[in-house]
Amino acid sequence: MSLRLDEDFAAFLSEIRGLLPTEKVYLVGGAVRDLLLGTPAHDLDFVLAKDSVRLAKAVKKHFRGVWYTLDDEHQTARVILEQGSEEERVLDFTSFIGATIEEDLSQRDFTINAIAIDLDNIGELIDPLDGRKDLFEKQLRLGNPNSMNSDPLRVLRGVRMVRTHELKVNPETIASMRVATKRLGRVSGERIRDELLKCLKLLNLVETFDSLIQFGIYPHLFQRANAIIPEGDDQVSIYEEQAGQIEGQETQKNEFQIHGEFLSNRAEIICSLDILLTTLQKNSLSKQLAGIEQKVQDLNLILQNLRITLSEELQGSRKRSEALILIAFLAEFFDDIEFGENLTDFLMLGQKEKKAIEKICLGYRNIAVLSSKNEIKPLDLYRLFRDSGTYAVESALLHLCQENSCYETRKEVALKALACWFEDQESIVDPPRLIDGNQLQEELGIAPGPWMGEYLEAIREAQVTGEVKSYQDAIKCVKRMIKDRSRDESKN
Repeated sequence: MSLRLDEDFAAFLSEIRGLLPTEKVYLVGGAVRDLLLGTPAHDLDFVLAKDSVRLAKAVKKHFRGVWYTLDDEHQTARVILEQGSEEERVLDFTSFIGATIEEDLSQRDFTINAIAIDLDNIGELIDPLDGRKDLFEKQLRLGNPNSMNSDPLRVLRGVRMVRTHELKVNPETIASMRVATKRLGRVSGERIRDELLKCLKLLNLVETFDSLIQFGIYPHLFQRANAIIPEGDDQVSIYEEQAGQIEGQETQKNEFQIHGEFLSNRAEIICSLDILLTTLQKNSLSKQLAGIEQKVQDLNLILQNLRITLSEELQGSRKRSEALILIAFLAEFFDDIEFGENLTDFLMLGQKEKKAIEKICLGYRNIAVLSSKNEIKPLDLYRLFRDSGTYAVESALLHLCQENSCYETRKEVALKALACWFEDQESIVDPPRLIDGNQLQEELGIAPGPWMGEYLEAIREAQVTGEVKSYQDAIKCVKRMIKDRSRDESKN
């Protein structure tokens, strides 16, 4: 089978080949699959019988890239070329699994990833498992019967393959993936995080959600994210129990209905969030944000700022929008502040991500509380942002993505919160500080202590209500507080 490569890419491969003439070098896996589909390949995997690290070092030196080892045992190293640019390429070099390239390919996850190119003959494909045929017939087949069990993370990779290439999955593959899912407890949270986030970056989040359910992955992710059961290899999903999928087990009908209702409601929320985020990228007003145009002066500026806010990086190049999507997918309750710690422990997130998730959940809870009030005052909004900061923006978006009619009052509060964040920064969200602790000490002879923070916060709240407008007003406000506190203490 032949493959026609772009001349520049073919020359690039030939340069790599020439750096280690004593060993056969093969390009394998996803890069070959993408080349067959006419898609540019930026992540390249190379295998050879030995000296893989030696070749990586030579490539790094020749192309002036950066490199580091990934796995000493398997002699795996990574080279990054043009790092940080649009032309960035990531090249991984590793040793064969087995004695030959055919044995190596037979150990790979899916047939569409078990195709190789010999760099001595770059126009010819090595395809012992008919992966090219499966690719063009849009079939996902296992590379070998044990491919899922040898590395259970491959079930998530399977979801990504299905979604990316619109593949059909035969019953045998589905069954193997569902069995392997029960062994995801053996996989590090870091690896699960990286593969899951790749899935969540794909278009149409609901289809990803459905695929996670179809292959039995979602219950495992959900339970570990919410610390519902201890981690372990042989844990059985409570949802599979409810669905009657454990052989010989009877289940109650109402339990299964609750499970189905939860999934249905969650799918609706994910669909709404997907519409909102997709529309926002086009700087357009989605139905979820309908009504905000009546509360702001410049709608286009608000949409632009909202898009910029969600694209801010939190940690490890992961964005705020990704934290929001993780909550929408995995949080049992959006107002559960402990979810941030649970998810961080599971997926090995960073502390900034943990804080963001906790603040989003807190903001979600506070918006729900505010929705029970007859009137939302500026001080209510100030306290919302004081407690959750900028992450109350995501809290508001979560409320706006719920379609149930009982959420109408919450949606109104959420819209007010968004409008306030982007248009009332100085008057409500973050009033300018009129005085600091040192000035209070000098003016009133107050000793440093726990009351100081209370005085300063009272000044800021009084600024929001309009009672304090100047430095002198702030002094008078604190004098009244000191007087009231002394009177209360004397009574006691």
